[in-house]
Amino acid sequence: MQRTMPWLLGAIFCAGAAAAAPVWVPVGDAAAFWAARLLVALAAAIVILRRSGTETGRPPLAASPVVLLPVMALLLYSVVPAAVLSPFHEILPLDPQAPPASLRWMRPGIFTVPSFALGSEGERAVLSFAGVGVLATLALDRLWPAAAADALQIDRRWGLVLVLGGGAGVQVAQFSGVAGLAASVADALPAVVMLGMVLTVWPLISRQQRPGWIEATAVVGACVLLAPHQMKTFVLGLGGVLFAAFVMAGWRRRVALTCLVVLVSLSAPLAINALRYATFFDSVAVNSLETMRWKVVLRQTETVFCLAVALRDGGKAELRDPWYFAAAVVPRAFWPGKPNLSNGEGYGQRYCGVPPATPGTPVHSASVTLLGEPWIEAGRPGLTAASLLLVAIATGLAWAWKRGPTLAVAIVLALSPWIIDFDQHFAMWVGNLAKAALAMVATAVFLVLVGRINRSHPS
Repeated sequence: MQRTMPWLLGAIFCAGAAAAAPVWVPVGDAAAFWAARLLVALAAAIVILRRSGTETGRPPLAASPVVLLPVMALLLYSVVPAAVLSPFHEILPLDPQAPPASLRWMRPGIFTVPSFALGSEGERAVLSFAGVGVLATLALDRLWPAAAADALQIDRRWGLVLVLGGGAGVQVAQFSGVAGLAASVADALPAVVMLGMVLTVWPLISRQQRPGWIEATAVVGACVLLAPHQMKTFVLGLGGVLFAAFVMAGWRRRVALTCLVVLVSLSAPLAINALRYATFFDSVAVNSLETMRWKVVLRQTETVFCLAVALRDGGKAELRDPWYFAAAVVPRAFWPGKPNLSNGEGYGQRYCGVPPATPGTPVHSASVTLLGEPWIEAGRPGLTAASLLLVAIATGLAWAWKRGPTLAVAIVLALSPWIIDFDQHFAMWVGNLAKAALAMVATAVFLVLVGRINRSHPS
């Protein structure tokens, strides 16, 4: 314990300082923002690289999506855009009266959104969220001792069946236009595919085995069968698996996994862009640098810009119930009149300055992140209620990861696409996570029962 105490104190200090960014980081101060970015990045690195808790045979909490959520928020919405654009990128003040549409192209021919995003109140909120997330991880990791890992109760060949069967169902649903209860079932199939992929590759994570044909088939099958509309789900799910494998690995294997993560990070935006907009891969490759610049940097800074405007303008109009997002957990099949929780197009026009869609042009939705919608819909009470729910969900996931059976750990890891999606609006995040968790738990219970029947009645 004595050897780990300095590392623990250092992580607490760095994460605590970042969590308090709204107190000591002035908006527009480039040096202060870089200090906050580096502090929370150092805290996250300490948590991830220490690789503590592996003696129990199960992945440590640092390998879970509970940690990956604040890390992804920090990297994609603060550190990477700031580093790519320039450490000394121009910071423009956000006029308290100017509409967002006038700010997007304030200078003719120049997309000025990054200058309003970096160093803004929106980025400061992201840094504070990342710092609080790392602090919460340190606290949750010490609430319970990690239980010894048990054997995974499901044959991983069943995982391959889930990938191929669930993926085939996704393809049928995408091209047949199902509705009603069938649509609700189809919406749950990507979760089944992700659970199958994690169950199949679990030995690669827990025992650091080398991949074989069954693991490769599961990963490639999930990629192909979730394309094109669920490609983001696959990319985030694969990211969660690679992150867990990285934390569990030794230093030599971490180098190889880092190269693989970089390759996936560079190719994923190109693949998503090609599939989403029906472009050919050769044309995408020609403009790959511009595509990367837009998808990884400009698109993320646009999100931070939208969050900054939402923090400026939201929370002032007529407020709704702070628990407005509770409706998200009720399936539409049981509540046909449930209000539409997809507000991306409206938020894009109101807080991002995106023009309304016109005939022949695609709808451009925009995000105000997990943090923006509760503030917009219910002000400070809404943000408080959302924060309490986030803490409750993180606590439950951490308990399942540290104390639950290995199957529970696999389910939490398979939920990565829905946990780490910081770009999602809060009500949709809650609803999608609840739906995916329900589908995975039901599938896992069914497979456990099938396994017990097979063992009690051997052929």
